[in-house]
Amino acid sequence: MIIGTMNKQKKRLGWLLFFFLLPAGQQLYAAVAADFERIMHEIAASRKKTAFFVEKKVAFYLDEPLISKGKLYYEYPDKLEKTLVSPVSEKQIIHGDEIKILKQDGSEEHVYTSDHPGIQSVVSAFLALLSGDADRLRAMYAVSSFKQNGGWRLELEPADENIKKWIKHIEVKGKKGKILSIKVIEFNDDYTLTTLYDHEE
Repeated sequence: MIIGTMNKQKKRLGWLLFFFLLPAGQQLYAAVAADFERIMHEIAASRKKTAFFVEKKVAFYLDEPLISKGKLYYEYPDKLEKTLVSPVSEKQIIHGDEIKILKQDGSEEHVYTSDHPGIQSVVSAFLALLSGDADRLRAMYAVSSFKQNGGWRLELEPADENIKKWIKHIEVKGKKGKILSIKVIEFNDDYTLTTLYDHEE
C-alpha cells in the first residue's frame, strides 16, 4: 500500500466518507427523500466550492486529539484538493481515480482508488455529495435527512459490508447549499469531526 499503514489511511482519508441511514417505513421514506432531493439540488447549484476547515481526530492510537487546519477546494465533477497548513504543510489532490499527496519535504505519494475498492467507494460518495448527485449517493448508501436549527442534517450509513469494516456512521450538517460540518464515526468508535467555515463559491 502506497500510503502506508491502515491507521494512516484512515487518518488521511476518513474525512472523505459520507453515508445515509435508511428510514423505516415507506411513508417516512417518501417525506425524507423529498427533503434530501432539495438539499442535493441546492448543493449542486455551485460547481466550485472553497472553504476553510478545522478537523479534530480522536483515535485509540493517539494520546490526545489531533487538530488539523487548512483549506478545501472542490471543482465539478471529480476534483478535490485538501491543503493542510497545521500541524504540517501537505496537499492531498483527488482527480478522478488518482489521489496525489504532496508532502512538506517535497516528496509525493500516489494512490489509485481502482486498486482499493473500499477507498474507491468512499471517494465516489464524497464527490457525489459535493456535486449534488442524489441518485449516485442513493445507489451506494442508505439515506436519512432532517431539518435542524434552520438548516439540515444528513445521517449516512454504508450499504456495502466491506465499507462497514471501516465506517459505522456519518453525520453531515449544513444550511442551504453549504456543508458546515462532517462527523465520521469509524467501526471502533474513533471519529473525525471536520468543521467548515468561510465558504466561497
